[in-house]
Amino acid sequence: MPKKILITLWVVVAVQSISFAQTSFIEGRVLSANDKHDPLAFVKITLLRTKTNSISDIDGKWQVLGANQTDTLVFSYLGYETKKILVSALDFGHKEQIIYLKEKADILGEVTIKPEENPANRILKEVIARKKENNYENIKGFTYIAYTNMHVGYIDIDSSDKVLNDLPALNNRYVEDSSRKKSDKKLDSLMKKQYLFMIETIESIWYRHPARYKKNVLAYNVSGIDDPRASLFASAFENFNIYSDFIELIQKNYLSPIASNAISNYLFIIQDTIWTPEKDTVFVISFRPHSYKTFNGFKGTIYVNSKNYVVQNIIASPAEGGNGLGLKIQQQFDYVNNQHWFPVQQDIEIDFAKMYTNADRAIVFEGRSSYMNIRFDTLISASKFSDVETVVADSAGIRDSAYWNKFRGRPLSKKESKTYKVIDSLAKLIKLDKIMNFMDALGTERIPIGKVDLDLTKVLAFNSYERYRLGLGLYTNDRISPYYSVGGYYDYGFGDHHSKYGGSLDIKPIRGSFFRFGGAYSNDVYEFGGTKYGLEDIIPYYEQIRYLGINDMYTSTDKSAYVRFSLPIHLQIKCSLSQSEIHTNDNYVFLSPDHISGTNYNITEGQVGLRYAYKETIMKMPGKQIAMPYSKGPIIYFQYSRGLKEPGGNYSYDKYDLKINKKFILSTFGYANVQLSSGLVNGIVPLFKEYNTPANFWGEYPIAAQNTFETVRINEFFDSRYVNLFYKQTLAWHPYKNQFSAPTFSIREDIGYGQLSNNALNSGLSYKTMNKGFYESGLQIDNVLLSSYSGFGVGFFYRYGPYSLEGFRNNLAIKISFSSILLE
Repeated sequence: MPKKILITLWVVVAVQSISFAQTSFIEGRVLSANDKHDPLAFVKITLLRTKTNSISDIDGKWQVLGANQTDTLVFSYLGYETKKILVSALDFGHKEQIIYLKEKADILGEVTIKPEENPANRILKEVIARKKENNYENIKGFTYIAYTNMHVGYIDIDSSDKVLNDLPALNNRYVEDSSRKKSDKKLDSLMKKQYLFMIETIESIWYRHPARYKKNVLAYNVSGIDDPRASLFASAFENFNIYSDFIELIQKNYLSPIASNAISNYLFIIQDTIWTPEKDTVFVISFRPHSYKTFNGFKGTIYVNSKNYVVQNIIASPAEGGNGLGLKIQQQFDYVNNQHWFPVQQDIEIDFAKMYTNADRAIVFEGRSSYMNIRFDTLISASKFSDVETVVADSAGIRDSAYWNKFRGRPLSKKESKTYKVIDSLAKLIKLDKIMNFMDALGTERIPIGKVDLDLTKVLAFNSYERYRLGLGLYTNDRISPYYSVGGYYDYGFGDHHSKYGGSLDIKPIRGSFFRFGGAYSNDVYEFGGTKYGLEDIIPYYEQIRYLGINDMYTSTDKSAYVRFSLPIHLQIKCSLSQSEIHTNDNYVFLSPDHISGTNYNITEGQVGLRYAYKETIMKMPGKQIAMPYSKGPIIYFQYSRGLKEPGGNYSYDKYDLKINKKFILSTFGYANVQLSSGLVNGIVPLFKEYNTPANFWGEYPIAAQNTFETVRINEFFDSRYVNLFYKQTLAWHPYKNQFSAPTFSIREDIGYGQLSNNALNSGLSYKTMNKGFYESGLQIDNVLLSSYSGFGVGFFYRYGPYSLEGFRNNLAIKISFSSILLE
């Protein structure tokens, strides 16, 4: 063979070899073909020649090995058209191949499959049977680093983009529309260049079985403000665990699609089967609640790996929306260190489109968390865990870019960098820190005004005794000193025509702790027979409603001192000593031989109060420690009071008070709120130191109030010892749901029992005692009318039993119900 021919053949073979080498490994991203170009997570990619499969990751990234120029790649994804592409048609001038998939125009119809005929149920039964061994929270211990990037932007509200009511992830979601106003177009242009808001956090997470987490915030970066509490929102979905029977999202519980009873509540359909290079099978299964079920559930897609039937990927959204929000979670698992499947990345999206009725766009939150440096079998000492769940490092707010880049995985985009630059400058211009302090103070019922706080409870109030009460209360804040607060108030009641006033000094010697002590002086009025827990700083609004109807009060001049601290077992303690000069403002007469005739009484009282909040989240920041307002476990208040004849007291007595609040999840039926309260007075005391039943039946404003007796008249019952049980079960069933109305049904049952020991010593007031037992039942329909932030409904309550009144109408109470996300 001539030499030139041999050389030519060698060149051809070499070129083909180079060509094969160039196409044997292909990588790229798969995106939605719409104008938003959303990355598509967990798309199936098949190489037809070898029938091998791969799956795109949560960012839409994919890789294929062993391809050549004659191969065909097939991209298939639930809800999208399947796409076939010749390898030879790819543009290898770019390292990353971008593939676009079109959404299907058709919408899946109702599918009915009997359980015994459904092959997906067999797979899910295996998943459920192996939940215990596959649940990473059953490992003795683990640690990992979490990097979270969350930003806030706008989306266009366009129903044509909502295929199957799904909520795709957001990336450049801004559609040009010539009909929009110039201001809208300017906003669109601005939002292409930056976000409205950004949060980044780096956390070190420790876990010890069972269910004990410790978060150390190593770094945080918040556009416009310097507040580490924003990191709590950034990591709010970090504990999303598909293996839990119930998953809590935004204070609402959802039944997991792999819960113990999921088969009877969810419809599962196998959509695809993928064979992995490791020779495992991945089943792609769609799920949604059965059409005849009404529980809070998810819809989405679950990817089940045949290797021990473990969840490999999950895409989930609330089946009927959640609290007026659009929510979507995507989670990716890996077999980490060849030891255990563990989540390595999670994307969340929350949009507020359902809270806007006539708007073209809505706010959207997007967050991405990456979990790295995952280590198992790390049994962390129990001493490392306490009631403080989140600790912010002193240097967390001042980390340099080199530190951040170690965990980001990629540099900040131009859009992200500009967000920090613009929002930080704007925040300084509009003094955003002051606005945030103002909003923060609303939760404590105090608003900062310069170096003092305005007490909102002293500005304006109403009750049936004082009628309108108007005044002013001012207290120094941390801008004067973080170690103490001093202040006072003055109020005037237009119904009783009397002034009320007082002052206090609170000393906080250790920054970042709950330890404090102080003293107070006041001249004010209080409910006749009312109970106040010293550690209940703010009474829930749904219990305060009954205070509007109080029509009998006594005047008390009080001098008191206290010390307050906490123990690292979710326990707070308060000890106090007080002296009170009390004057009754009605015809009441106490007939005890020990009492000097008249309407004046002297009370000296020592008190010890306990507050135990199991699983309450406490965050420790530099110079500050705060408790989050929501606790998953029961909250228990216990208080012991001792009346002392010396110094200066007229009565010796012992008083015990107990209150327990708990929320229960009732499988798929909804949830229940339960309050059990009890009290005992041992000793001879005036009636105002006994117990007045928490009544909420009064004429002017019929508003339903939780943990009260809706049909009991004000001052109808007094007792020396009592037990009350308030039960409210909210059903998961909704007859219908839209943006203006979403009726929620609740069943109420209220029971009380009491005895009055010294009934014969009290004269001048007409009342009864609950020694025969009191019963009332009710049906409450909330959110019959619905707005973005509040809801109105109606409640029907009926009393029966030994204390039922004559005539049906007298036992019936019809009331308005009110709810607000601003007050919950």
